[in-house]
Amino acid sequence: MKANFLFTLLFLFLGCQKEGLVIPPQVVAGTIDLRDWNFEKVEVLELKGEWEFYWQKFFSTKTEEQLVPAFVKVPGEWQNYGFDALGYATYRVKIVLPKDIKPLSIDMRSIACSYQLYLNGELLGNQGKVGKTKKEAEPFLNHQILHIPVTFYDPSKPEIELVLNVSNFHYFRAGIWDTVSIGLTKHILKEEKKKFVIDVIVLSCLFLMGLYHLGLFFTRKADKSPLYFSVFVILIAIRTASINERMIMDLFPGLSFEFVSKLEYLTVYISGFVFLAFVESLFPEEAVKKWSRWLNLFFIPPSLLVVFYPMYVFGQEISFVEIGIFIEILYVGWMLFLAVSRKRVGAKLFVSGFVILSATAIHDILKGKQIVYSPYLMGYGLLTFIVFQAAILSRKFAIAYLNSEELANELKLFSRNLEAKVKSRTAELQTTLEQIKELKYQQDGDYFLTSQLLKPLNSNKSISETCKIESLSSQKKKFQFREWQEEIGGDLCMANDIVLKGKKYVVFVNADAMGKSLQGASGALVFGSVFESIINRNRITPNSRNVFPERWIKDAFIELHHVFETFDGSMLVSLVMGLIEEQTGILFMINADHPPAILYRDGIASFLGHEKSFRKLGTLGANGLLHVFTTQLHPGDTVILGSDGRDDLLITEENGSIEINENDSLILTHTEKAKADLKGMLQEMMDFGSQYDDLTLLKITYDAKYEKKDVKESIQLYENHFKSKKYEKALEVVDTIWDEMQADTEFLYQVSYAHRKAKNYASSCDIGERVRLRDPYHLKNLINLTAVHEITGNKIRANELLKFILKLDPENKRALRKKKNLFY
Repeated sequence: MKANFLFTLLFLFLGCQKEGLVIPPQVVAGTIDLRDWNFEKVEVLELKGEWEFYWQKFFSTKTEEQLVPAFVKVPGEWQNYGFDALGYATYRVKIVLPKDIKPLSIDMRSIACSYQLYLNGELLGNQGKVGKTKKEAEPFLNHQILHIPVTFYDPSKPEIELVLNVSNFHYFRAGIWDTVSIGLTKHILKEEKKKFVIDVIVLSCLFLMGLYHLGLFFTRKADKSPLYFSVFVILIAIRTASINERMIMDLFPGLSFEFVSKLEYLTVYISGFVFLAFVESLFPEEAVKKWSRWLNLFFIPPSLLVVFYPMYVFGQEISFVEIGIFIEILYVGWMLFLAVSRKRVGAKLFVSGFVILSATAIHDILKGKQIVYSPYLMGYGLLTFIVFQAAILSRKFAIAYLNSEELANELKLFSRNLEAKVKSRTAELQTTLEQIKELKYQQDGDYFLTSQLLKPLNSNKSISETCKIESLSSQKKKFQFREWQEEIGGDLCMANDIVLKGKKYVVFVNADAMGKSLQGASGALVFGSVFESIINRNRITPNSRNVFPERWIKDAFIELHHVFETFDGSMLVSLVMGLIEEQTGILFMINADHPPAILYRDGIASFLGHEKSFRKLGTLGANGLLHVFTTQLHPGDTVILGSDGRDDLLITEENGSIEINENDSLILTHTEKAKADLKGMLQEMMDFGSQYDDLTLLKITYDAKYEKKDVKESIQLYENHFKSKKYEKALEVVDTIWDEMQADTEFLYQVSYAHRKAKNYASSCDIGERVRLRDPYHLKNLINLTAVHEITGNKIRANELLKFILKLDPENKRALRKKKNLFY
């Protein structure tokens, strides 16, 4: 109801005429009698009706009585009366005016494609160049106001003859297919000024909103909807400038008629599939990609015709495109119906704006078909649609703010409950909670509260003797509350100690919760709290200590991912998380869409575990095989983790423009120049550019005091036994070389294989699963695991692995031999 009401108001505002109930006279048999017409009361009169029409004739005044006219409707196209669209003709109308009439003007709109207008035999104005052949004629299409000099007629007996020579050899539509109006000069100019002002306002608003949404996209490129919307708005703005008053011809007088026509049609065709992409980006779960691909066939081929073919060809495709627009309106309406029924944010407001936009689009199609003759309205409809978009944007911000407040309240409750449950709450956190109680009603209380809650989490709690840990934080949002200078953001650095299989490990993580200020900090709080509970569980629960490091990392990652999935994609976190075995220096690490870790060794910086094995925590529908990267650290090695703020630096170019650094390898240069000193690295970054995003760095230096054994002979003995298939003897040597060799994934596979051959199936399975976590695509290991599970009677697991093997290698002979036994 609301949409229909607004739609009605729009058309009443744009379409109402000042003459009220006065019925204007029309041209009958080539003559219109205006002797009783009051030009003061009704300001502008359209010369509609039956004009005389002379096919393939040119003259300036009718002097030859033997010329027998046909009569055609104006406005209208002459091909509607059986004449060829390409050709030339003369229109004539006789106008009987009141006596003592004041100065008049004629408002000439679209006439295809060139004309000469004679008044009582005198040339009053022209557009383009008329001709009897294509070579002689020059097309031009523009709005023109022609003032009638008083000397052209007798004021005591004002009777004028309008003769219009028209030629068309370039366009698929021909003749006077828009209104020709007459009125007092002052009224005509007033109407022209009013239309000009309205068009300038509409165009300005459209271009500004288009640029505004383009700016929104560049601030957050992950969301494509502002980009699609800005392109759509700018296209309609260009189309609006190309039609109605054809302002583009005034701004750029050197543009050719064909170029402007191509621009007019191309903006319509392209905007069809751009708008579709915009709606689908807003409501992706309601979109059906197969339908949109078929719909784009209505827009993309005609767009290519516009680029490569002349006007007479590409203009005839408009009916095909109009069908596509109508189908698109139905498809988008169906998506919006689903969005409203599923209570998507902003769906109802979007429907209201879409109804108005669709109505104006249909109106413009009807005008193109000459069913209506009012001005093109889609620019106004889009402007109204933008107002609804602004309301949707405001509502989203309001909802986001309310959600952040609710999250803050939940976090306060969580903190109180955590205080009651955790006996080892530190005095620092107690002081923080007291400060929060005193400051919660102040203006920056929320910022201060969140920053203080983050401090105990964003810390190094490791007491390792072999791993020295340092961190640096420079969050983008800095603020002052009373006497405190603080910062807040979504970056987090954490380190602690855990025990797995009786061995000590240093666990570390560098995480980046998406969003600025409170939104990012809220995500960091959730992440830090859950990660801290996982660490505490390792100390309290024996079962959580009886797992291999690869399994611990995978389980921790999956638990964190499931927590963030509950936020329905509104809270995402990238991270690098890892373990270092204190005694041997073996590094286990996983990367979830985070900048790669850096290894600084012997003065050289390089990326470590460069590939990103998984998407961000909380990504809906994310699936894939986790990949745990392993490597052996040497004494003196330094590993540095950093958030994307280390790369996203603002650079001022020589021409004064500001760009975001796109060289992700630049951090290696900064590391080497600063010799892996964190403060030095920050200074190098700030010398290069200015900070654009939250920035944290976490540095782990492995300083081993334990001396490794010389196990070369034992390794050689193991290899000899394994190659000779003396697997039990090989396993007897494994314990003596395990610490030095466990970083080698291929060695672990061999040990798993040897355990299977020695019928130690539990050990074979455990070690084989470690290999699978390190390298999910290790075919030999997958085949070995399949055999172990088949032997131990776990056919469901064996069947899953076998299917995966055949997916990787459909021609694998070993897998094909087992296929008949396991597939059921």
